[in-house]
Amino acid sequence: MAGTFYSHWWPEEEPIYEPDMLRSEVSLEQELAGLCVLKAISRPDSGMQPLGDLDSDGRGTNVSALRVALSLAQDPTTTLHLSEPRIIYGCIKLLKTIKSQRGTIFDELGPGWLCFRLLVIALDTCLLERFDKLEETLALPNQRPNIRAAPHILVSAHLAHGIYSRFDDITAGRCDWVFGWSISPYKPLLSASEALDLMNIIWEDRKLFLRVIYSCVATSRPGLSGLMFLFLRSIAHMKLQPNTNMRIPGARFCELVIRYLLVADKHQRVPMILMCDTETEAFISIGTHIPRHVDPEDSRVISTAFIRQLTAGDDPDILRRREPCTMLRLVPLAIDIKAQSLIPDVVGCIIEYGWFALPTIHEQSNKEPWGVIAIIFEALR
Repeated sequence: MAGTFYSHWWPEEEPIYEPDMLRSEVSLEQELAGLCVLKAISRPDSGMQPLGDLDSDGRGTNVSALRVALSLAQDPTTTLHLSEPRIIYGCIKLLKTIKSQRGTIFDELGPGWLCFRLLVIALDTCLLERFDKLEETLALPNQRPNIRAAPHILVSAHLAHGIYSRFDDITAGRCDWVFGWSISPYKPLLSASEALDLMNIIWEDRKLFLRVIYSCVATSRPGLSGLMFLFLRSIAHMKLQPNTNMRIPGARFCELVIRYLLVADKHQRVPMILMCDTETEAFISIGTHIPRHVDPEDSRVISTAFIRQLTAGDDPDILRRREPCTMLRLVPLAIDIKAQSLIPDVVGCIIEYGWFALPTIHEQSNKEPWGVIAIIFEALR
């Protein structure tokens, strides 16, 4: 992907971040402790136990140890330790164990959420290193001293921009080498089937997946472009296998992307729209009148996240772009009878989006935007 990233992928005025999302210097003692945790996670026989010997929470997993490992992503010099593919394998094995013992991986205060964040950071770091852009990304604060964001945030943002800028090559499979598939100088990060196993774990927890990200401070939410990129190409890879029907995995992927769109920042939303487009047909094929929410609480979070995304004011241009239109493939199908009090605000957002978006979309399109009109009117029915 050399030459496809440009130097202005990071905004001149960055958001105000929470303390744990700011760049900081990791001490040698803390670095060594973090490396010990990463080594334990990366062991072939890793599971709960390697972290359970260190101040366990009583159910076999050490939350403090995972926090130490995550702290490595706040210092440019120690972030490099996270570019080891074995960390990805180890995190997935640990997530499976947590899922089997606790029933969910998306407990905001539990080890599953910390392990998921570590997995995402490790995956992003590995991908950006293989695209030969990691050193450039980590060196950016030296060129722009005003940057205070933690390195893993820069890595995620740079990767998201790269996915967007090379999306045609990505959908054609010309970037699959980065995963170690087909002709590649690298060992596989994961097989396509292993990646889809992970996607199914997240799908089973889709309600809590959305809720835990929604509950985060906006600037503390993980960037998932790299993870969704992996899932997207895994589905495409599996479609090449004989007698394989990928309609359901495609529909699940599309819904996970839309759920993430409801809470993602604008840098992550741009590539998400393109990814969602590739599997929209599979999503629609499941049925346009089948409820997509898990329960009333899930319905409320979906509607509230949609309202907040369109009205928060931090990205007013969202009303002139495609993101709300894509969200409307899910939101109207997730209105529970016990969440109907939110309907007036949802409808208000849809109408406002229509007034703002249609002229802009029409100007930027060579043909009438009937698809957008149809989605808006269907949502208002």
